[in-house]
Amino acid sequence: TGWRAVDAFSARADGALARCAYAASLLAATTAFAARRRGRRRRSGDEKDSHTHKKSETVATARAALWSAMPVLVMLAGERGALWGALAATQASFLPRAVGSGDDAFLTLAWGWYVMTSQLFFAGGHRRAFDGLHFACAFTGFTEFNFFVMGTLLAVNTWSGNVVACASLPAAAAELVPAKPAAGFPRAFQAALARASLGYGLMQNVGLLVSTAFVALERRHLMVWAIFAPKFAFEACGLVLVECMLLRATRG
Repeated sequence: TGWRAVDAFSARADGALARCAYAASLLAATTAFAARRRGRRRRSGDEKDSHTHKKSETVATARAALWSAMPVLVMLAGERGALWGALAATQASFLPRAVGSGDDAFLTLAWGWYVMTSQLFFAGGHRRAFDGLHFACAFTGFTEFNFFVMGTLLAVNTWSGNVVACASLPAAAAELVPAKPAAGFPRAFQAALARASLGYGLMQNVGLLVSTAFVALERRHLMVWAIFAPKFAFEACGLVLVECMLLRATRG
């Protein structure tokens, strides 16, 4: 009787703990965006703050948005989630400092961000094929099928690298702001964030353009539906998600 009770409790606890993680991450993300808006209003109203204080506050609130989503991404990744999360957090933190500064820093950051997204995609055990989707992760915390919930969880797991890249992009853009911007930190940060977002979106569009060209050229190939078409579908869906997340990140 005791073991039956333990089994029943563990079966219910698995779903309950996962749902608690979803709720906690959503609450943390909402709090982070609210703190960013409050900090923006305070910076616009107080021009006496030092550049260092404004920069550190912006980086802290931007990284809070990333860390609020990281538990869900790690949980959906399964057994390799801890190693994947450590890899994602390390790259997102150190890559902006490695590109240096200058006019070409934004293009280098965009290229590094695109490479990081591809690396995190394959590091999560994914591959660009329809049968390579991790359908089991969509049922994390749920036992009954729901199209919208399962589809959202599957999309978050499949494009988790894009989520990390878009959530950490504001912090990376703040790191590239000059030490003493002539127009003030808020305007310089908005310009840096716009250039970094446009550069990252450009890299995504280049990847989609190359995939489209290959699909057009190899449309009569025997393996078009096994190799080229899935690559095109993944690139197209990833581009739409990236544009939506970049819009939310830049407006937040």
